[in-house]
Amino acid sequence: RNKQQKLLAGTLESSGENLKLIPLVSLNQELAETIHNITSDNNMFVIKDSENRVIYQSNKLPDNPTVSAWQWLITPIYQWLFGIVEDNGQNNWFYRQEDGMAGVKYSISENGITYELQSMLPQGQQNMIQTLLKAAILMILVVFVIMIAYLIYSLVLAWRIKRLNRALQTVLDDSGRLNILMPSNKSGDEIGQLSRGIESMLSEMREYTQYLKELGSRLSHEMKTPLAIVQSSLDNLELEYNEDFLARAKSGTHRLKFILNQLSELSKLKYTLENTPKERFNISSLCNQLGESYKSFIPQLQLNICREDVFVDGSGDLMAQMIDKIIENAVDFTPKDGAIELNLKRENRTVTLSVINSGSQLPEGQVNIFDSLVSNRDKKSKKSHLGLGLYISQLIARYHNSKIIAENLDDENKVKFSLSLDIVNQPD
Repeated sequence: RNKQQKLLAGTLESSGENLKLIPLVSLNQELAETIHNITSDNNMFVIKDSENRVIYQSNKLPDNPTVSAWQWLITPIYQWLFGIVEDNGQNNWFYRQEDGMAGVKYSISENGITYELQSMLPQGQQNMIQTLLKAAILMILVVFVIMIAYLIYSLVLAWRIKRLNRALQTVLDDSGRLNILMPSNKSGDEIGQLSRGIESMLSEMREYTQYLKELGSRLSHEMKTPLAIVQSSLDNLELEYNEDFLARAKSGTHRLKFILNQLSELSKLKYTLENTPKERFNISSLCNQLGESYKSFIPQLQLNICREDVFVDGSGDLMAQMIDKIIENAVDFTPKDGAIELNLKRENRTVTLSVINSGSQLPEGQVNIFDSLVSNRDKKSKKSHLGLGLYISQLIARYHNSKIIAENLDDENKVKFSLSLDIVNQPD
């Protein structure tokens, strides 16, 4: 009985039906008081058994009355900086997560008993470390926010520059009109200033382009009356002067008339293309009618028109004008014993219109023959040519959402002009 009063704690060991009480350590009140007295402030002394159960503990660690709101963020950084890990039996740091207090832990083991001493860092040092950690975290967050802001700004700036680049690439549409409105033209930064500068430049270019477009019709209008006077005067003088002189004068006036008519036709065509609505028409029937009419003055013309009705969207009158120009170009470059073909072939949902002439080919390195005022005819030719025929044909092809392609045929001395059109359903 006296032995039981001296025991602080014990453990039960089972051997069959009997239970045996094994004492862990004897209680010595004087020793406990002595250990408590020698344990200094900011320290905790713990005695544990072999099963890591606390036998005696003298705790003089201070409590932190205030817990920082940043504790959830400081804890992982604190543990990473000081390498704080739970590693029983070794000297290391310890950290109290509930209030952020840290210190040094030292333990030794002897005869199955572990003696552990934990020493808390001074309060001033604890506060200084936490203040530095808060400042470091705040600086990192500020730098991170600034980097994100710069990244977003650079992405927005790159997107605006790409928009401006796309707008510049499409500033001229298929009909030749200038789109002067630029993105970001109302912004107050450098991109906005650049957009407004480009708009100002394009506005001046559009005015000058409009002036050039109207120049042909103005010249035609202004020169009609003087030409009429010259022509009538030459007609009246025909019987009085040398016929050769009069013939040369008349030839000159005829060429001037042709030039003015071509310029006037081009100006009218551009207006027509902008204001003519598209409608469905039978292109195979149109090609048959035109081909039969061409045969009356082009005996070497061969027709290869598909027999079925094929409908496309556009303008039948403009399509006829385009075919006239291409046939006229083919006649100019085809010798008398040459051949000209007018073909219309259907392939699935598209139809291909082509004109092939023999006797000549496009020269290598030739400039774009579909540009305005470009002609490959003999300069000694007596006929007047401004090089507007194929240019007008290409404008009409663009109106029909297509493009004329000129190519040399490898196997023969021939040139082929072709364009493809989308087939639409037959109207009810």
